[in-house]
Amino acid sequence: MDIPSLGREPDDEGPNGRVRRDPDTLTNAELDAAILDAHAEGDGWLLCDLYERAATIKQTEGDEEAEAFLLTQAFVFALECAHPRADALQRALFERGREARPS
Repeated sequence: MDIPSLGREPDDEGPNGRVRRDPDTLTNAELDAAILDAHAEGDGWLLCDLYERAATIKQTEGDEEAEAFLLTQAFVFALECAHPRADALQRALFERGREARPS
């Protein structure tokens, strides 16, 4: 199953007022740095988006374990911040045998 684009507009403004790039346009190194920055800022919404993007990369690379781990991280942050992707992430985890049946 392909995970759809995150739906953010390029150069979306984050909650801290800084302009940030669409996660779909980040290199792997930029994605890693963005995840660390989002953790430092406590930006759960962005962490959900970034971890989902990282999971998509791992899916493309065929690394199922890393993909599932990163989807789980995205799902946890989605739940914490009431992100609209929570249901889709739960379904994606269920389809991979990593989550109970979605409600």
